[in-house]
Amino acid sequence: MIPTRKLTESWDSVWPTLGETGLINAHVPTCFEVRFDGKMWQVLKDRQPVEHHLERRDAVHGVRRAMQRIFASGKPAQWRLIAVSA
Repeated sequence: MIPTRKLTESWDSVWPTLGETGLINAHVPTCFEVRFDGKMWQVLKDRQPVEHHLERRDAVHGVRRAMQRIFASGKPAQWRLIAVSA
Protein backbone atom coordinates (compact mmCIF):
# COMPACT_ATOMS: atom_id res chain seq x y z
CA MET A 1 0.00 0.00 0.00
CA ILE A 2 1.33 3.46 -0.97
CA PRO A 3 1.17 6.02 1.86
CA THR A 4 -0.96 9.08 1.18
CA ARG A 5 0.73 12.43 1.58
CA LYS A 6 -1.69 14.54 3.57
CA LEU A 7 -0.09 17.84 2.56
CA THR A 8 -0.72 17.31 -1.14
CA GLU A 9 -4.36 16.64 -0.48
CA SER A 10 -4.96 20.18 0.77
CA TRP A 11 -5.75 23.10 -1.50
CA ASP A 12 -2.83 25.21 -0.25
CA SER A 13 -0.20 22.64 -1.07
CA VAL A 14 -1.41 22.48 -4.67
CA TRP A 15 -2.14 26.21 -5.11
CA PRO A 16 0.15 28.02 -2.65
CA THR A 17 -0.30 31.66 -1.75
CA LEU A 18 2.73 33.92 -1.59
CA GLY A 19 3.62 34.66 2.02
CA GLU A 20 2.17 31.51 3.57
CA THR A 21 4.63 29.38 5.51
CA GLY A 22 5.05 25.62 5.51
CA LEU A 23 3.97 25.03 1.92
CA ILE A 24 5.76 22.30 0.02
CA ASN A 25 4.91 23.51 -3.51
CA ALA A 26 5.43 27.26 -3.17
CA HIS A 27 6.75 28.39 -6.57
CA VAL A 28 7.05 32.12 -6.94
CA PRO A 29 8.31 32.96 -10.41
CA THR A 30 11.31 35.14 -11.08
CA CYS A 31 10.04 38.25 -12.84
CA PHE A 32 12.00 40.02 -15.56
CA GLU A 33 11.14 43.37 -17.12
CA VAL A 34 12.63 45.03 -20.19
CA ARG A 35 12.21 48.81 -20.35
CA PHE A 36 13.74 51.79 -22.10
CA ASP A 37 15.10 54.48 -19.76
CA GLY A 38 15.52 57.10 -22.49
CA LYS A 39 19.09 56.11 -23.32
CA MET A 40 19.44 52.36 -22.91
CA TRP A 41 17.30 49.25 -22.55
CA GLN A 42 17.27 48.01 -18.97
CA VAL A 43 16.73 44.44 -17.85
CA LEU A 44 15.32 44.17 -14.35
CA LYS A 45 15.16 40.93 -12.37
CA ASP A 46 12.65 41.09 -9.54
CA ARG A 47 12.65 44.90 -9.92
CA GLN A 48 16.45 45.17 -9.60
CA PRO A 49 18.49 46.30 -12.65
CA VAL A 50 20.82 43.55 -13.83
CA GLU A 51 21.77 44.50 -17.41
CA HIS A 52 21.80 47.44 -19.83
CA HIS A 53 21.75 47.17 -23.61
CA LEU A 54 21.82 49.60 -26.53
CA GLU A 55 19.34 47.52 -28.54
CA ARG A 56 15.97 46.15 -27.42
CA ARG A 57 16.70 42.90 -29.26
CA ASP A 58 19.83 42.32 -27.15
CA ALA A 59 17.90 42.97 -23.93
CA VAL A 60 15.19 40.47 -24.90
CA HIS A 61 17.80 37.86 -25.85
CA GLY A 62 19.49 38.39 -22.46
CA VAL A 63 16.19 37.77 -20.68
CA ARG A 64 15.53 34.64 -22.71
CA ARG A 65 18.96 33.22 -21.86
CA ALA A 66 18.44 33.95 -18.16
CA MET A 67 14.98 32.36 -18.24
CA GLN A 68 16.34 29.21 -19.89
CA ARG A 69 18.83 28.83 -17.04
CA ILE A 70 15.99 29.23 -14.53
CA PHE A 71 13.77 26.72 -16.40
CA ALA A 72 16.66 24.23 -16.53
CA SER A 73 16.78 24.32 -12.73
CA GLY A 74 13.05 23.48 -12.59
CA LYS A 75 11.90 26.92 -11.42
CA PRO A 76 9.35 29.28 -13.00
CA ALA A 77 10.04 32.65 -14.60
CA GLN A 78 8.13 35.28 -16.52
CA TRP A 79 8.94 38.51 -18.34
CA ARG A 80 7.24 41.55 -19.78
CA LEU A 81 8.15 44.41 -22.05
CA ILE A 82 7.30 47.78 -20.54
CA ALA A 83 5.75 50.06 -23.16
CA VAL A 84 7.70 53.14 -24.08
CA SER A 85 5.65 56.30 -23.65
CA ALA A 86 5.90 58.80 -26.46
